[in-house]
Amino acid sequence: IDVVILDYKLAPAHTFPAALEDALKGWEWMMKNGYKEEDILIVGDSAGGNLSLALMLNLKEMKRKQPVAAVLISPWGDMTASGKSYFENYNKDVMFGGKGQAKSEMVQQILNSPIYSYCGDHDRKDPLLSPIFGDFEGFPPVLITVGSHEILMSDSITVAEKIKKSGGDVTLHIGEGMFHVYPLMDKLIPESKRAMKEILEFIKKHLSK
Repeated sequence: IDVVILDYKLAPAHTFPAALEDALKGWEWMMKNGYKEEDILIVGDSAGGNLSLALMLNLKEMKRKQPVAAVLISPWGDMTASGKSYFENYNKDVMFGGKGQAKSEMVQQILNSPIYSYCGDHDRKDPLLSPIFGDFEGFPPVLITVGSHEILMSDSITVAEKIKKSGGDVTLHIGEGMFHVYPLMDKLIPESKRAMKEILEFIKKHLSK
């Protein structure tokens, strides 16, 4: 298969909606170069998972066709850090967490940190910035995988629940004891190998129709 990788603008030099605009340009480029929506499967991890969801929500707003399916690996879906896992997994997350139990002021420090610089001064509850606040009716089949030790776990759970509630086809896989974007450690640990196998089977299923 062909693979298109977006070289989108990054924060803090470029804030919302710069990355989304680049994603839309990439989509239009594919349309102009002979690709059809039913032949495109979107894959995104972490911030790329956020951008994947935002792109599909934006396509829906524009009344455009959706890709055939999407794979989201530890997607960052909530720029307000409102989920339970931001507190419950704070001392478990080896990448974004810290020692001890999370307190509201700690989360506030994270929200004000450079990690969230892409938000700029924009409303963080805008679904195109925080997709958990979006309407997922009409979405294509989605596979979501996330680690149970991630502070972002709530983001994945919320998105999966909303897709399911809207009548969509969604599979949520929570890797027990796993960390952020753990499937990308493919050949290093068995949990990652199993997750990657599930992802590849999902891709083959939807691109072979």
